[in-house]
Formats: sequence, C-alpha cells, structure tokens
Amino acid sequence: MKIAILLSGHVRSFQKTHKNFEKRFLNNLKSQLGGGSAPIFVKDLDTDLVAPELLRIYNPIKLEVEATPPQDFLKFAILAKSLRRKYPKLNNKIQSEKHRRLNSPKHIKGVLSQLYKIKKAYELIEEPNEY
Repeated sequence: MKIAILLSGHVRSFQKTHKNFEKRFLNNLKSQLGGGSAPIFVKDLDTDLVAPELLRIYNPIKLEVEATPPQDFLKFAILAKSLRRKYPKLNNKIQSEKHRRLNSPKHIKGVLSQLYKIKKAYELIEEPNEY
C-alpha cells in the first residue's frame, strides 16, 4: 500500500509547525513504512511568497499555488444557502460565544472552500489509484 500526504489550503503557519509535524507525524510514518517515506503534495492558497520555503522544507512532489477564483466563492455561497434550506438546523445559533460562528453561513462557505482545496490537492497525484 502506498501513502501520499496532501497539504491543502492556506499553510500560513508551516514555518512554526514543520518541525513538530516532522517529528510527530513524518518520522512516525517513516518508521511505520519500514524506513520509507510518503510523497507530499501541496495545494496552497495564494501564497506565492512562501512557495520557495515550502519547497525547501517539505520537498513536495508537486506544489501548486492558486487563489480560489471568485466564481467558486459564489458557488460556495449558493451551495451553503441550499444546505441551510435543506437542513434548517444549520441556521440555529449556538449558545456559546466561543462557538457562535460554527453554524454561520460564512463558516459553511469556509468548509466548502476547504473541501474544494482538498479535492484539488488530490488531483495533483498523477496516478491516484496507486494510493
């Protein structure tokens, strides 16, 4: 079985977290794979400035930087509205101030955007059936 690591979205804190990610995840995975490694694919959100550092630190098989097109945000908004109509409880307010945003339309659009980026990261794999 082959394993691929997909990093997607806005990797804004990777400079602070990459050592911990390597120690706790990549090294553990390497030992589980008997010394092997898993290829890394990165689909980043509009951060051309950090792309060279991402390449240096993670050495991904593929790195693609893309801003989410405005028409996709419109699609996410329409789908979020449709989901809230189909599942009215998504419109309910959560009592906790800390978690109040969880059911907001903005949050639903954000989750849809994240799922889109995960899909786009998966599409970076040339032979996905091998994984």
